[in-house]
Amino acid sequence: FIPPLTAAGHRAIAVDHLGFGRSDKPDRPELYAIERHCRRLEALLESLDFRDATVVPQDWGGPIGLWWATRHPDRLHRLFILNTFAHRPPGKVPLPLPLRLFRMPGVGEVMVKGLDLFKGVFLFRAGVVHHERLTPEVKRAYRAPHPSWSSRTPILVFPRQIPSGPEGPVADLLAEIEQGLERDFRSKPVTIAWAMKDIAFLLNARDRTVSEDATPDNFKRELDTLMAQWKRILKKTLAPLASVKRSWVCVGCGENIEGQFSECWNCGRDRFGSKPRRWLRSVATSTGKR
Repeated sequence: FIPPLTAAGHRAIAVDHLGFGRSDKPDRPELYAIERHCRRLEALLESLDFRDATVVPQDWGGPIGLWWATRHPDRLHRLFILNTFAHRPPGKVPLPLPLRLFRMPGVGEVMVKGLDLFKGVFLFRAGVVHHERLTPEVKRAYRAPHPSWSSRTPILVFPRQIPSGPEGPVADLLAEIEQGLERDFRSKPVTIAWAMKDIAFLLNARDRTVSEDATPDNFKRELDTLMAQWKRILKKTLAPLASVKRSWVCVGCGENIEGQFSECWNCGRDRFGSKPRRWLRSVATSTGKR
């Protein structure tokens, strides 16, 4: 998305954080603490002397990028928020089994640094909707920055930094960001664009696959809960950019099976079985925008 921005006359900065992309990857976990990422980004952006900037945070880029934004609100014009978080957890956070294993000493090292399973489990499987686009060439590109045990240290640190409750350094940092957003960004323009199938931000999909939880009603409940958090912080009415219509399609044959409750009439695949909706996927089509 950078070429269209620069073609329109904007200056676009995409950051390779330490430990990722083509940046150095020291085998020192303490370097990858979220606050260290925040302070390095602040040093970079302050050196560039931005004015009237737009911050586009996504995933861990939310706490990292919004930390800078809330410390320098005078430099920002607007926020364009993608799937991310900037709130202290109100209670215990139930983590999915793979993340719990990654956080276990010894087990996480073998799984993430040895077997490279963060990519194998999340990126290449649960994190992908259109698997046909994940070609061997694309997979090689994703694996290339972290080819060895030591180079994967920064990958392991991120899941171990996810706050599991309201206490801890990352939870405190999120609370600081939340206060800054409430204080300085309620009068600034904010756009939120949310990928509905991002399992990292589906509150009720902890130990289930996306396909098992991907009903229109569940998606709507999830999105309503997430948007309520942002609306509470920013005191804004969040109007949708587009209304979305969802339909159920059989993965086996592609037949639209909306309203069928037992099996696909065309190929006979069971809709529920031992793993509900295992054979189905939800397809979204835009029906207009405003």
